[in-house]
Amino acid sequence: MKRFCILLFTTVFLMAASAAQAEESFILDGTSYTLPFALAELLDDGWEINHPEEILSPGSYTLADELRRGSASCQVQIINLSMNDLQKRDCYVGQITFTKDFAEDVILPGGLALPNSWETVYDQLGTPSDLHAETPEREELLYGGKDFFDKLSFTVDTEDGSVTSVTLRSFTSPEPVARKAAPTEQPSMDFDYEQPESLGKHLDAFHVRLNGELYQLPMPYRLCAAEGWKPLFDVTHQIASGETLDNLPMQLPMGGNVMIGLFNPTANACAAEDGLVYMLMVDSRSCDASFELSGGLSMGMPENELLTALTNMDYLVEEQSDGIVYRLFDDLSRTIAITVDPTTDHVCEIMLLHLPE
Repeated sequence: MKRFCILLFTTVFLMAASAAQAEESFILDGTSYTLPFALAELLDDGWEINHPEEILSPGSYTLADELRRGSASCQVQIINLSMNDLQKRDCYVGQITFTKDFAEDVILPGGLALPNSWETVYDQLGTPSDLHAETPEREELLYGGKDFFDKLSFTVDTEDGSVTSVTLRSFTSPEPVARKAAPTEQPSMDFDYEQPESLGKHLDAFHVRLNGELYQLPMPYRLCAAEGWKPLFDVTHQIASGETLDNLPMQLPMGGNVMIGLFNPTANACAAEDGLVYMLMVDSRSCDASFELSGGLSMGMPENELLTALTNMDYLVEEQSDGIVYRLFDDLSRTIAITVDPTTDHVCEIMLLHLPE
């Protein structure tokens, strides 16, 4: 009979419009919290969590952490909403789950205490916006929520209709958040750049000669700026720790534009001008520059000479709308892509990508 009630309820709410909106606020022992909030607020109130010194990268979150105080415990997900690597203790609570036997006083959205049945939830919050059958024995009642990262949900035992847990989740950044804050000083780059003395013979060294000047990827952006490369983008734009900023146009001193990509290898956010150039792309159709690689490869060389130079090397060939691309190495951290113009059979574009290890 109770199973029938659950199924009947399912039919009713699938036919009805949701009357409730998800809220991510709750009261715990008289203190109000709105997700996401700083984990430090709970730690300062006597709650404990395992491995508070664990480092989370920007935008990452834990799958399951247990918060404990005395005999009470609950499950949380901790998220780093900043642009810097942070210890878990300095991040935000993005999700919290209370089970039916939680040993502290909790008031949920709508003034609802931890409910003991789906009927109570329905009476207090109205028709759910969605239902998800987790297993044949469990169903999730979902209220409001703009997406997966923003919800209020109740897990129901389909056999007896009891609520076994309540989950509140919001990964939406509160304002203000450090993710949009600029660093006050230039980050320390643990990167030792060596100016190459020659192109050499090995392509995996990522040595290039551009308009007579030797470079090695990756290289500090400030080196390019010091040699007269003019940025056609906002050099103060922030790059989060471990992230990239791509497809950035730069004007060379002798004219013509190239495209670069910047990488932030530090543990803190940095301005674009403090990043590393990890990607460089030169297109002869928009930039009349001399461009050479190791092993005798160069812009404008005939396709037959390119194939001779690539003898005994592994590469992929792709036919694209703007030409034939010969791709070497081809992984996430290093790639060389050489494009041949099908109308001239000469190299017209070269792109190098090399992320530091």
